[in-house]
Amino acid sequence: MNELAKRFTREENERMWHDKYSHFWYNAPEIFQWTQEDFDRKAKEMKEAGITIVSTVGVTHFRWNYIPFWPRIVETIRKAVIAFHKQGIKFIEHHSSSLIYHPKDEAQWGRVTRYFETHFSKM
Repeated sequence: MNELAKRFTREENERMWHDKYSHFWYNAPEIFQWTQEDFDRKAKEMKEAGITIVSTVGVTHFRWNYIPFWPRIVETIRKAVIAFHKQGIKFIEHHSSSLIYHPKDEAQWGRVTRYFETHFSKM
């Protein structure tokens, strides 16, 4: 048995092979409109689908671009963590703290705006 496997119980080692992973996409509606009940409902749906681990994906991936929205983003993540943990689902918050995008001109801003529109974001 390798050293990593020795760190876990037999039950934990077996369970790892049966986990089901999914992404939880969050965007403007989740950040600005969803209530705790909305997150609870989504977590329950994912539990019923057999999901045991989720990782976040969202329009705020390049986190430094969204400093004005940090309190709302953090509150969104808090609500999601509460909801998913209630269902026994592990929750991984994923973002890039070292990446940032600064559009240089109107054409680049237009591309950003179109990207957000196609991804249903008003941010």
